[in-house]
Amino acid sequence: MKYWMRYALAILVCVLAVGRALPAAAADPNNPFADVSPSDPAYLAIVRLHDAGYLQGYPDGYFHGKRPITRYEMSILVDRVVSELEFQLDNPAGAMKVTQRSVADARLLLDTYGTQIKSLQTAQTALTQQVATLASNADRAQVHLYSYVRAPGTYTETVRAFNNQGVPFKANTAVSDGVTTYNQGTNARGTGLEVIRLILSGNVDKQTSYAIRLENKNYFGQANVNGFDNVTPSTNTYNDQGVLRINYAYIKYNFKNSPLYTLVGKYSASGDLGLTFSNDYFNGGQLGFNGRVNGFIGFGQQNGPDLGSNLPFGYVPTGLASTGSTPHTQFAWMTHAGWAATPKLTVGADVLNQSALPQKIWSTVKQNFLSFNQPLAAGSIAASYKFSPDASLAIEGLQRFGNDPTTHSAWIDRRAIWVQGLLGNSAAADGNSYAEIGFAGTGYNSVINGNTGLNGTPFYTYYYTGQANDRRMTYGSIYHYVGNTVRVGVTYLNWGLNVPEPLVPGTGIPNGSYILTNDNRALFFSTQLVF
Repeated sequence: MKYWMRYALAILVCVLAVGRALPAAAADPNNPFADVSPSDPAYLAIVRLHDAGYLQGYPDGYFHGKRPITRYEMSILVDRVVSELEFQLDNPAGAMKVTQRSVADARLLLDTYGTQIKSLQTAQTALTQQVATLASNADRAQVHLYSYVRAPGTYTETVRAFNNQGVPFKANTAVSDGVTTYNQGTNARGTGLEVIRLILSGNVDKQTSYAIRLENKNYFGQANVNGFDNVTPSTNTYNDQGVLRINYAYIKYNFKNSPLYTLVGKYSASGDLGLTFSNDYFNGGQLGFNGRVNGFIGFGQQNGPDLGSNLPFGYVPTGLASTGSTPHTQFAWMTHAGWAATPKLTVGADVLNQSALPQKIWSTVKQNFLSFNQPLAAGSIAASYKFSPDASLAIEGLQRFGNDPTTHSAWIDRRAIWVQGLLGNSAAADGNSYAEIGFAGTGYNSVINGNTGLNGTPFYTYYYTGQANDRRMTYGSIYHYVGNTVRVGVTYLNWGLNVPEPLVPGTGIPNGSYILTNDNRALFFSTQLVF
């Protein structure tokens, strides 16, 4: 009985909230409610229960007889009376005030309006079940949309390259550092970027969840190699899996009553700021733990999807196996450890080890880029500090491990650093604004290409540099939320070389040629939608 009585009280609040306020009625000593008729079968019971303090009516003292009270509303008031009586009877001091007449009057009201009370209870039970079913379905399957559009403002690149005699190349001469081709002189262009993602996620049960993300990228201002390749379709374009690329598709299991979790499938792995690894996707598995101390260890396969064979997919980015292609698959171990030392200070460490993917490395002996297929590793230590709710600073330092295969000694210029500050409130809420400023500096042999946030993020240098090695970059962004799902912003970038960079020899490019300057300046606007 208490269950539906409590429920009825909740409905009563709603009823009272929608009732119109009327002027206070003149009190009748024989009838406390001017709009209750003496002909009502429960009239005397209502009067006595009011006099005993169990029944109050609406806040303005009316039953609102001019707006006829429904039997459902009357049943709610009856429930309120019964609830008050139960409360009094449950307390020894109050029980002494409860008379037999009061109980009899309450029984009369229950006999008169009890059917409506039971109807309300039945309706409430059905509604509760319906809400629970809908919540369960929503928990099992959720759909989210992410859209990011970067519109070019201005972009200028200045390249100064020289031959081995120190003589500059002629304007518009094409030169390559082994990763990107540049044109001698000053070039101005703008490239827009559009990213559309569809995220499907949900919980299979209390321990098991899943997530799938489909993505389409589209660059404006060049051949559309990241969406519909409408110029020259080829197998080495970004979107080699069709219009929508599967970024990740994995199942995650959280161990019961434990901080441990594991996931399998194609997943993304992110470290701290991203010097070691970020925005990377691995086909494999991961074992981790959450909490104040957190971390994971994972194994995965990248690129591919094969080891040089044209079967079973008939796809090898570097050519068919019959043409002497080299494996494009890469295996990686990645680990992360983090510690929330205080509410303001967080520290972390990341390690990445890769193998099987040939890397072009500059040989000082051969004065050329040579391919080496051996393990490559790097690690970083990071820290972030929150000065206030609206100001924080993060820093990450990286060092590349192992030896340079061309010299068989430690890598030269193998360190990198990334510093980033945040001012304002970055939470996705209407009216929030924040600024992001930072500096990243990498040595020529520091960052492992293709596995760094600096190289992988679409928000900063990825399109413009093609690699992160030997780059220094300063950036600043201002963002504002228009509503809870739309963010607009403007970003300015300035980046270039730390030291002269060797060029790949070729026609008109003798051994020992180098790029002395590669200065870049970019301003672009962005709009992001997430819901």
